Amino acid sequence: MKTIRELRKEKGMTQEELGNRIGKPKQYISSLENGKRCIESIATVTSCKMAEILGTTVEELVNPPEDINDSEFEWEDGKLVVDNISYDTGLNRVIIENDGLYYAIKGKLSQEIPLNQQLIQVRRHCEFKDLGNTIYMINNCVPRQGFNIEVGREITPSEMQSIREEYNILDDDISDEFIEIKGDVFGDKYKKTYTCVQIKVAESIASELESKLNDKGIEAKNIAVGRVNIRTK
Repeated sequence: MKTIRELRKEKGMTQEELGNRIGKPKQYISSLENGKRCIESIATVTSCKMAEILGTTVEELVNPPEDINDSEFEWEDGKLVVDNISYDTGLNRVIIENDGLYYAIKGKLSQEIPLNQQLIQVRRHCEFKDLGNTIYMINNCVPRQGFNIEVGREITPSEMQSIREEYNILDDDISDEFIEIKGDVFGDKYKKTYTCVQIKVAESIASELESKLNDKGIEAKNIAVGRVNIRTK
């Protein structure tokens, strides 16, 4: 399928001339041609006018492909394995990168329909930023390198004694050790286990204690009001 640039040149128009005919500046056409703006994101009236001027249809201009076949993707536990995923504010859509191609999720994600049947290929892509594991999970995807589940280090006896003194934590405020699991929401292969205790502190300082320990690399989580789980082994 021909690009907007190719269609424009076939009509012998400059970017400025095409822009004038659809009521947009030259920079608008340039951004469509270089991929900074996606045709799927512009107003319907504008895309219809441009298609008419360029002697094509909106469908051919946008070029949505047929549903993606399962064979074009790898799958893991019913989830799509992808190279990257991010959110494109211009398209107002989630964008998936797979093997050098880019796809947008059409509309609201359905949990009842395979993800490959909810994708359309797009010409451009957003700047992919590391948004963490959650964006993959909520969009039924798995990063090709796998989910990165980080577990902080264990607290040392001297560090534990230090926070006990600082926050006036008594023996009765500390639970027995128990096994904590992290990452199981991403699948059994990603879950990690470690030993921790739960400390009872004032509600007003629980978040502060969590942050202080995390800043030192210690695995700690304010899991409930006035309750902080701290890794010990």
